[in-house]
Amino acid sequence: MLSDNQSFSIGTVARIIGVSTHTLRAWEKRYDLNLAQRNASGRREYPAGEIEKLKMIKSVLKLGYKISDVAHLSINELAQLKSNESSPSEGGSSQSKKRRVLIYGKKLSHLVFQSRTNIRYQVFDELIDLADLVESESAIVNGVVLSFNKVDAEIEELIYTIKLGFKRQLPLIVFSETPLPSEIAKRLSDSHIETIDEGFDLDIVKETLRPERFEVESNAQPKSSLNKIQVGKLLDHKSDVYCECPNHLADVYTKLDEFITYTKNCEILSPKDAAVHQHINQKLQEIQGNLTQLVWDVAELDGIDL
Repeated sequence: MLSDNQSFSIGTVARIIGVSTHTLRAWEKRYDLNLAQRNASGRREYPAGEIEKLKMIKSVLKLGYKISDVAHLSINELAQLKSNESSPSEGGSSQSKKRRVLIYGKKLSHLVFQSRTNIRYQVFDELIDLADLVESESAIVNGVVLSFNKVDAEIEELIYTIKLGFKRQLPLIVFSETPLPSEIAKRLSDSHIETIDEGFDLDIVKETLRPERFEVESNAQPKSSLNKIQVGKLLDHKSDVYCECPNHLADVYTKLDEFITYTKNCEILSPKDAAVHQHINQKLQEIQGNLTQLVWDVAELDGIDL
């Protein structure tokens, strides 16, 4: 439980809530969700009570509500929504949890409707709402198709944020009305993101939305552990991320694997030793699972063929 007199940075709050700092800033800017105070340095600080409200907002978003529908509600009103177990979007039926393709962009949305596609899809007016659903309910997503008039650096970052929210391999397709800058096109391609630029019409949309393109596994499967060759590739890779974080990540993975091996070979001298080492090994396995997923995510987004 958070103390009432505590306040927290936006990065800490993002980790507590389970959303990105970009999402928190977007909620503040677009939906007037001004829960942070500014300190003497001008940085955001969130009081503990407001963090509880953000937790409640995240909970009701998982029920299918849009941030635009709930941002203005009080914490008591949010609690009332949370107590309702059915989804508002489809009358509480089980249909609301069926997997779907997420669509963003006004022109694209119209063309998707005209295409009479057989895929199940959901249209979003706000990109941040789509990103929130991917982040909180990735298991019900079968793919994402986005359209923009122009893809600039800010839009490119949002595309990667959506990609990183995937819990399994999913199609991510980006339409642009104008030609993509060559460096952006290359980065997106290296990250296994399909792009279609210089405009699009009904025929292109029909071809893009063929149902077989979105036939993906229904359940996310844990990524397999990396072998020495795969870790070596990551260690030696010259990254598109302009720092050495991917290389350091591989180094951390190696050291963690070595530590797990070390603890398994520790001499057990007492029941207390046995209990402590069992607990250590259990937690290390959890950490290794999360780290493995992170390594695969970074490798895929950075175009590293492991």
